[in-house]
Amino acid sequence: MIFKNQLTDYKFYILLFLIPLLICGISYGLIFIFFFISRRFSPALLTQNVEGKKILVTGASSGLGKSTAKILAQHGANVILVARGKDSDANGKSRLDYAVEEIKACARDPENQIIEGFKLDLKDREKIFLDIPSLLTKYNGIDWVILSHGFSSPGEIFNQSIQDAEATIAGKETIMENLINSNLLGSIRITESLFSACQKLKIDFPERIIYVASVLANVTFTGYIGYCASKFGLRGFVDGLRNELISSKTKVHLYLPGNMDTPMFENENKIKPACTFEIEGASVALPPDEC
Repeated sequence: MIFKNQLTDYKFYILLFLIPLLICGISYGLIFIFFFISRRFSPALLTQNVEGKKILVTGASSGLGKSTAKILAQHGANVILVARGKDSDANGKSRLDYAVEEIKACARDPENQIIEGFKLDLKDREKIFLDIPSLLTKYNGIDWVILSHGFSSPGEIFNQSIQDAEATIAGKETIMENLINSNLLGSIRITESLFSACQKLKIDFPERIIYVASVLANVTFTGYIGYCASKFGLRGFVDGLRNELISSKTKVHLYLPGNMDTPMFENENKIKPACTFEIEGASVALPPDEC
C-alpha cells in the first residue's frame, strides 16, 4: 500500500515537471511556425519575388491599379499597365500615358525595366481575344496578372430601374449591365483569353492571378445592389477557378479591400444615396498605397 502511494506521488511529480516543459515546447513551436509563415510575407522576400517578373495590371491608369503598378516598379518588376486610355487631354495624352510616365520615373532601374501601357477596353470582347495573344507574344508570356479594374455606380434600385428602363428602350447599356460587364465579365474575358492564348502559343500559364473584388463580395449593402452582384459573381468565379487550378502551378488569389481614397470613391460620393452615407457612418477610406 505504501509502495503504491509512493508510485502515485512519483507520477504526480513527473507530471508536474513535464507539463511546464510541454507548454514551453508548444509555445516555442507556435512561435517558430508564426515566424516561418511571416517570413514568406516579409517586405524583403516580397521584393525578391517580384524583381524581374513580368506583371500585367489592369485598371492601371488610376486608383489601386496605378498604386500597385508603382510599388511593383519600385521593387524591380516589369509592369504592363492596362487601361482604356480613351480620355485624351489637350496634349493628346490619356491618364494611362501619364501613369506610365510617372511609374517609369520612379522605377528601380527604368533603363532596363519594362514599363509600358497597353490600351484595352475590357468590355470589348473581340479586341480582348485578339490583343491578348499579341501581348503574350511580345513579352514572351506574363508571370503575374493583377485584375484591379472596375467601377461602382451606387443608387437605390427603384431609381436606377427607371434609368435602366429608359436606357433599354433607347438601345443603350443599362447601369446593371455596365457593372456586370466591367467588374465580372471583364475579368472572365481576360482569364479565358490568357488561358486560350497560352495553350495556342505553347507558353506557360501565369504563376499568379490576383482578382480585386471588395468586402461587398461577401456582404450586401444598401445602394450597391449592382456592384454587389458583380463582385459576388467574381468571388464565385474565382473560387471555382482556384479549385480547377489547385493542382497546377498557377496560384489564384482574391483580394477584398474596403473603402479606398481613389477617384472612383470620390465619384461614388457624389451620387451615393443618403441612406448609404448613414449606414457607412464614419468609415475611413484608406489611400490605395496603404491597402
